[in-house]
Amino acid sequence: MKTVLISAAIALTLSATAHASSSLNLNGQVDSVCTVSNLTNSQTFSSLSSGATAMSDVTLLCNDADGATVSLTSAEGNLQNTDNENRGIDYKASLTAGAVALQLMADTGENEKRVSVDVDGSEELARGVNGQIQLELLEDALYAGTYSDTLQIAITAR
Repeated sequence: MKTVLISAAIALTLSATAHASSSLNLNGQVDSVCTVSNLTNSQTFSSLSSGATAMSDVTLLCNDADGATVSLTSAEGNLQNTDNENRGIDYKASLTAGAVALQLMADTGENEKRVSVDVDGSEELARGVNGQIQLELLEDALYAGTYSDTLQIAITAR
């Protein structure tokens, strides 16, 4: 019986090996990046008459998982005559790029006229989505002169 107890004690001692653990925390960071690119900096209408169009490609990118706000802003609220700001030409700007569909009616002459839309974060938007901005004049130019506006396309992380 003594031999059995000694053998059992030896077996228990051998099976009770030392054990220790530790952990390693892993982390990193990716900065939020939202950009508008591949946009033609200037568009000239071939004629200043109702129905005339111009188009530009655009790429929107935003890697924020919460998504982004995309906006179109007309600085002048229409194509403003440089000689007389009350003599503008109304136009429509339509932006389509992936899940983004946005339309601005620049038809009031109101400065900083803006529309915006919130879009969910997606792999497509994080990699960059190609699209187009279409511009269409809504009326004829009645007065001589140069007409201009600045249309801003912006994307901001939510």
